[in-house]
Amino acid sequence: MEEEGGGRSCGTTRELQKLKQQAMEYYRENDVPRRLEELLNSTFYLQPADVYGHLPSPPKAETKKGHDGSKRGQQQITGKMSHLGCLTINCDSIEQPLLLIQEICANLGLELGTNLHLAINCAGHELMDYDSEQWDSIYHALGSRCYIIAGTASKSISKLLEQGNISIPKSNGLIIKHTNQTTMSDLVEITNLIDSKKHITVFGSTEGESSDDSLVDLAVGLGVRFIKLGGLSRGERVTKYNRLLTIEEELVQNGTLGFKEEHTFFYFNEEAEKAAEALQAAVAREPLVPTFPTQGVEESAETGASSG
Repeated sequence: MEEEGGGRSCGTTRELQKLKQQAMEYYRENDVPRRLEELLNSTFYLQPADVYGHLPSPPKAETKKGHDGSKRGQQQITGKMSHLGCLTINCDSIEQPLLLIQEICANLGLELGTNLHLAINCAGHELMDYDSEQWDSIYHALGSRCYIIAGTASKSISKLLEQGNISIPKSNGLIIKHTNQTTMSDLVEITNLIDSKKHITVFGSTEGESSDDSLVDLAVGLGVRFIKLGGLSRGERVTKYNRLLTIEEELVQNGTLGFKEEHTFFYFNEEAEKAAEALQAAVAREPLVPTFPTQGVEESAETGASSG
């Protein structure tokens, strides 16, 4: 029995060394910056802690065993990657991943809400009730505390440009992807439309993407507030993160790095929203002021001549 236990211990050590070596090779091949390397290590939920020094202490295991014979309270990496390139782990509750991130940030000296903001991709199509009234209720309840961004719930870019209405379903912004027949002009036009409605533009990468990093340049050039690139896995995504950091460094060196205003969440209610829509409609009905004074004089003269 002791030999078996010792064998398992040696096997575990060898496995950890192998994983560490694979990680180092990955960093070298993909030219991962030091900051991203530290972030990857901090989220790699494996022990021992002296290898991954930023990790919080593992949850204390309970004495009772689960249905599969393993002790409760132990988090295991499933070894699976999500379609967004994120490593998946087993969690006992919905809140547990958030608590893990909070503890990691504390170990790194980062303050949530100041140095780091969280965006939750909650797979709403699996959770939400497809009822417009309930959705409106959720929107009005949460709108004052966070941004509610529509992804697959929104219409295609061509439909949005054709109809000019981005308020169905109600949200604070949209995730825009460069897919199918969408042109660069379409991306510029839809960004201007979203900005004109005081909504938030989020550029997102697509599934089956390449290592082309032009999406990052386009996002910075158009001044979008957020960019959604997925997990830190595979060269297709790491290339985009590297490009984003390179642009930041170039702007800092040139003294042209600008900062967005603070994230402001608004209180929404139906009465205020209807009042705002009525005000916009009233402004749209007002006659246009002539660009040049002579334009108004000529038009009035022509009107007087035709009536005489």
